[in-house]
Amino acid sequence: MKDWSIWISENYSGLEYWAKRRDFNNWSDLLSHLTLHLEKNWSTFTTIPDEKKIAWCQGWYKNQVRWMNSKHNVDIFGDGLCGGSFIEFKTEIYDDVHELDLDLICDYTHEERLWIDDFSLSQISKIRKIKKLYTTFTNEEQVLFDLYFKDMLSQRKIAEKINIPLSAVYNMLKNLKIKIKNEF
Repeated sequence: MKDWSIWISENYSGLEYWAKRRDFNNWSDLLSHLTLHLEKNWSTFTTIPDEKKIAWCQGWYKNQVRWMNSKHNVDIFGDGLCGGSFIEFKTEIYDDVHELDLDLICDYTHEERLWIDDFSLSQISKIRKIKKLYTTFTNEEQVLFDLYFKDMLSQRKIAEKINIPLSAVYNMLKNLKIKIKNEF
């Protein structure tokens, strides 16, 4: 049975290629995270057929880059992106700054300019809309928004935390989602 380090050495060029396709700016960190993951989970990884191991790694890369709470993204961007991040995934990654229309981003804040490498302009626009809409929420709506979208608590946990019936949380959250959806 091969050791995890031998398998990575033998397949390094393919792993590097796919890491660069998924996150060009941070591909070496992504590859390092995969290496650590395989070291910890080698016995499980060996159960995957040899011809499907690279495909499994491609899927693992995709999930690490896509989900904001993944180990890779938390290590790169920190745990507090967007104040706990109500953005669950990234869909477009710009490999070249020249693809951006710089006139569109000149009025962005410093924080928003940092997002450009990771989010599309339409996603940044939606974040801005939600941040602006958030200021119009009542105190109850802000608390609910924070607990559900930022802290990512379930409706049941929210009901327990603020000591109200689950049905009330459901109805309040339903109304809040409608209010947000109407803005888009």
